[in-house]
Amino acid sequence: MRFVSNIVNCQRFRNISFIVLVTVILLFQRDVTPYSDLRLFVAPHSFSIERWVATNSISKLISSIKMSTETPFQEFSNKNSLINEFFGINQEIKNRKNSLNQLSISDYSEFTEGNLKSLSEIEQTLIIEINQLIQARNSFKNDAELVIEESIRSVLEDEGLVWPRNSRGFVFPPVSLRFEEAPYIIVSSPRDKIAMLESVILRPNLSSEEIREIERFTLLRDDLSIWIGKIGGLATYPAIIPYVSNSELGFKTAAHEWLHHYWFFRPLGLGYFRTLEMTTLNETAANIAGDELGIQAMKKLGLNLEIETSPLLPQVSHQFDFKNEMHSTRVTAEILLEEGRVVEAEQYMEERRLFFGMNGYTIRKLNQAYFAFHGTYGDSPASVSPVASQLRLLRNHNSDLGSFIRLVGGFGSYKEFLQYLEKFD
Repeated sequence: MRFVSNIVNCQRFRNISFIVLVTVILLFQRDVTPYSDLRLFVAPHSFSIERWVATNSISKLISSIKMSTETPFQEFSNKNSLINEFFGINQEIKNRKNSLNQLSISDYSEFTEGNLKSLSEIEQTLIIEINQLIQARNSFKNDAELVIEESIRSVLEDEGLVWPRNSRGFVFPPVSLRFEEAPYIIVSSPRDKIAMLESVILRPNLSSEEIREIERFTLLRDDLSIWIGKIGGLATYPAIIPYVSNSELGFKTAAHEWLHHYWFFRPLGLGYFRTLEMTTLNETAANIAGDELGIQAMKKLGLNLEIETSPLLPQVSHQFDFKNEMHSTRVTAEILLEEGRVVEAEQYMEERRLFFGMNGYTIRKLNQAYFAFHGTYGDSPASVSPVASQLRLLRNHNSDLGSFIRLVGGFGSYKEFLQYLEKFD
C-alpha cells in the first residue's frame, strides 16, 4: 500500500511540474488584437485573464502540493456523495439567488410599510443563507475539482491520450480546472449581416445596469449589434468552469475546456483564430468530444447521468421544440439581412425573443451579435454551419474517442479537414 501511495505521489509531483510549465506557456500568450474603440470603451469592465491565471495557478499549485502529501485520490471515500453534494449546493445557491432577484424586481408601490419591512427581512435571510452555502461549498471545492480532474485523466489514459504516445506515459497537459463565477463576454457584429467582429471578456460581477449602459452607448456610437452574456467556460489554465447545478453539464464543460488545452499544442488549436471556420471547427469538436469524454468520466465514478437541462428556463409545453424554432429564427433572420431589410430583421428577432419567452425560454437579447457568437458552435441551433454533421461523420469512422481527438487535432485548416472528409464520399 505504501508503494502504491508513493507512485501516486510521484505522479502528482510530475503533474505539478507540468502544470507550472503549461501555465507559463499559456499565461504569456499575449493578446495581439489591436486596441479597438470597443476594447478601450469596455476596458474599465474587462476581465484580466493574466491576473486570474497567475492567482489561480498558484492556488492550484499549493493545493496539488498539499494533496500530494495527503490521502491519494484512490483512497478518497464517498466520491459520489462529494460530487452530488457539490452540485446540489450549487442548485441551492441558484434557487436562493432567483428568489432574491424576484424580490428585487417587485413593484414596491404595491406594498405597505409593514410588507416592505417583511420583504427586507426576507432579503437579509436569503443573503445570509447564500453566504453560508458558499462557505460550505468552498470548504470542499478543491476536493470536488480533484475528483473531476482525476476521473477525466483516467478516461484519457484509457483512450491512449498520453505522452509519450504508445507508452505508459502521462496526460499532457494535465487536467486542471477551477470552479469560478463565469465572466461575461461582449460580442459585436455588423447590423447588416451576422458576423462576429470582436469579442472581449468582461468581469463576472457586472450589474444589469452596467450591461445595459455598455450596450446602449456602444450601439449609439458605433451602430453595431452588441450582445453581452455569460460564457459557458473558459480555457484559461486552470480552466474556468462555472458553478452549474447540473453535474453532467459540469463534467462535459470540464472535458470541453481540457480539449482546448490539448489542441493548443496542435495544428487545430494553433489555427483557432485564423478563420471563422477554424473557430467553429475547434468549438464544435470540443463540444462533440467533450460530451462523450464527460459522460465516460461520470461513468468511471458510477454517477447517474442526468437529463441535461437548458441553461435557460425549462419548457412550458412539451410540444415546443426550442432547437427547431431557434434554427428557423436564424435562417429567417439571415435571409432578411441578405435582402437588405435590416430594420425588419431586427424587429423579427425581437418578436421571436418574446415568442421564446412565452414558451418558457427567457432570452435577454436576440440579435445579430447573439447569433454571431452562438453560431461558432456548429451543433448549436443558432448555427447554420455544416461543421457539426461533418465532425459526426468523422467520429462515426473512428472506433474510439482517443483516435478521433488525435485526428481532429492534426487539421491546421478547414480546407485540410474537408479534403480528409472526401475519402468518405
